[in-house]
Amino acid sequence: HTHTHTHTCTHRRPQDTPDGKFEHDLETNKTIVYFVMQVHATHTAKTKFFDQDIEATGAKMIMPSEMGHVVLNEKYQIEYLECWKVVEIDGNTTGDLCGVPGLLTAMGRPLPPPATELLAPIPPYTAPDNRDPNWKLRIQVFKQICKSNPLDKRSLKTLILRQKDELRQHIDYLNSIRNYCG
Repeated sequence: HTHTHTHTCTHRRPQDTPDGKFEHDLETNKTIVYFVMQVHATHTAKTKFFDQDIEATGAKMIMPSEMGHVVLNEKYQIEYLECWKVVEIDGNTTGDLCGVPGLLTAMGRPLPPPATELLAPIPPYTAPDNRDPNWKLRIQVFKQICKSNPLDKRSLKTLILRQKDELRQHIDYLNSIRNYCG
C-alpha cells in the first residue's frame, strides 16, 4: 500500500505555502516547486527489479527526508523531479539510503556493498590511479593504516568521517547555488 496524493488541476498559478516554495518561469511558462518530503510506504506488491521479481514483504518503508524540486508544465504535469539533499535521516528504515538503494534495503534485498576497500595497495595496470601523481603517497598512507593499531585506526576513521561531512557540506552548497545558474 503506497500513499498517493492526487490533486485536481485547476490551471491557476500555485501560491507559496508553509509546505513549499513556488516559482513561475514566464519564459517557459513552467512552475518550479521546491519541497522537503519524506516517503512512507508499505511494500505490498511484487516488485520487478531488472531480471528479478521481489515478492511483497509487507515491510514498512520510511525514507530519509529530502529537499528537492519539481518542474511542472502549463498543465501542472511533472516534467522533472530531483531530490538533491538529505535533510533528516532519523527514524528511516532504509539504512540511511535514498532512492532505489534505500527501497531495496528496506525490502530486505540491499545492493551489494561497493568495492570501497582496497584489497591491495597497488591497482591493476588499467586503473586510472596509475597516472595520479599522488599515487606513491596513497600507497604509503595505505601501508601505514594497515600497520597501525586499532586505536589509531579509530582516530583516523573519525578524522575521515569529519572530512567527508565537510566535503558533503561543500557539495550541498554547490548543488544549491547550481539551481540559480539557469
